[in-house]
Amino acid sequence: MNLNEDVLYFIPLGGSNEIGMNFNLYGYNNHWIIIDMGIMFAGDDYPGVDIVIPDTQFIETIIENIQAIFITHAHEDHIGGVPYLFEKFNCPIYLTNFAKKLLETKVKNTVCNDSLFLKKVEYLKPVKIGPFEVIYGNITHSIPESSILSISVANKVIVHSGDWKIDKKPLIGKKTDTKFLRNLSKKGVDVLICDSTNVFNRNLSGSENDVRKNLFKIIKSSTSKKIFVTTFASNIARLSSLIFIAVKLDINICFIGGSLNRSFDIASSCGYLEKPKNYINSNEISSNKKTIIVCTGCQGEPRAALSRIAHDDHQVKFIRDDLLIFSSKIIPGNEKKIGSIINKITRLGVEIITEKDQLVHVSGHPGREELEYLYDILKPKSLIPVHGEARHIFEHANFAKIKGVKNPIIINNGDLVNLSKEHIYVEDKVHSGKILIDSNTRISPDSEVIKQRIRIKENGIIFILLIIINNKLFNIYVSSIGLLENYLEFEDELTKELEKNYKMKLIDKNNYELITRQCVNRVLKKSTKKRPKVIIKYVNESNYKD
Repeated sequence: MNLNEDVLYFIPLGGSNEIGMNFNLYGYNNHWIIIDMGIMFAGDDYPGVDIVIPDTQFIETIIENIQAIFITHAHEDHIGGVPYLFEKFNCPIYLTNFAKKLLETKVKNTVCNDSLFLKKVEYLKPVKIGPFEVIYGNITHSIPESSILSISVANKVIVHSGDWKIDKKPLIGKKTDTKFLRNLSKKGVDVLICDSTNVFNRNLSGSENDVRKNLFKIIKSSTSKKIFVTTFASNIARLSSLIFIAVKLDINICFIGGSLNRSFDIASSCGYLEKPKNYINSNEISSNKKTIIVCTGCQGEPRAALSRIAHDDHQVKFIRDDLLIFSSKIIPGNEKKIGSIINKITRLGVEIITEKDQLVHVSGHPGREELEYLYDILKPKSLIPVHGEARHIFEHANFAKIKGVKNPIIINNGDLVNLSKEHIYVEDKVHSGKILIDSNTRISPDSEVIKQRIRIKENGIIFILLIIINNKLFNIYVSSIGLLENYLEFEDELTKELEKNYKMKLIDKNNYELITRQCVNRVLKKSTKKRPKVIIKYVNESNYKD
């Protein structure tokens, strides 16, 4: 692809028309920078796969010209791709202190531990890379040290919002730096590239301080001795609130789950949290003293602490009249998993409170009032909505237009956006897509591996072994999994059908697979419309002696 000289380009390779996997490129005269390098969690679409990363095939064409990576904050959908993609890049990664320590912890004892060139940034201190000048500004979110970036190049000022909200009473870190934003407005903001996740919320996203007050009321008034709270491990403000409540009420608190304890340690090293005197380990929980038990698993993850406790696979147990607070939202796609675990715990006699019942969670993303607030301060000439599914991005573009932003445009992953013209536009398309991290290998979403897993998941599998000795049918082994309730009857009938076809000399070493599959189809038609995966093995021993 030939790129025009003296043109500023923006290319999202992830995060546009989806929530997660944020990965953005800015380029000018063969100088390129990357903003964020995130992952997605696979969900049910890709059986056996946990993590999805952006397909970075396009980057191979410009790899030598990528000069820096800038991370806006430490959430997995912005930083989680670094360990999987680091080997492609020979450039510094700029990030704040909290994000740097989290990434260092993540890659410790891995192959990329000694290969990353991490550079801690200071707020408001310009970083000059080739023709680019990047400045980090503080903005509130649901994790410490989230940043909004100013990118200046070729007489253009681009503001890349990252994830954000306006919390006037943040519990961790500083307030949003409105002075920084107003100074950007004075320069003239050409394009705002902005978070769309919460655009359907017509109000403010809410303050962590309000959540703290309500959690305090709930926990204080509860008669339960064990109060379980599950939340995102990265929500340091929420952890701070729970510690505050435990200290204020003189009750015990403990954390269960590896990611929770890692987040606590990192936040402590940055000065955001301190372990209170009434902190205990999970084996010290007593029925005589009220205890807040903070645990991982708010999204129904099967290996997380909450799920293990629910399935009686942990030393900590649920008993009747315990209280469980889901201090989190349901991420789209996790509804079934969360619903299943809520039902499981409810049957144990545990009281459950979610965000639908009381104020126990607020979003980390801007509602419409906050979006309008940012438009009013920055006064951008153009807007590109990102960090959202199609419905979020279309709604954000429409909302911005109603609020006076003259040129909002809708883009998709892979769009080559020309930012140099007064009216920005999509000039071309580059390759984009997804790569699945399947254990230690990387595969395409269209891989036969995924297709076969889906087929087996939905239709079951049949194993057939034909053993021929000295040109006579010695035995037939048939085994089916996940196909029919009366599988023994099916296997017996299929065996008889195969024997009949062999006696009729329809099955030999040249056509055994075709005829065997025809036998399977004939028998299956009588009982099901399923089309299982069929694995056939043909063993022919012509010189066998008993």
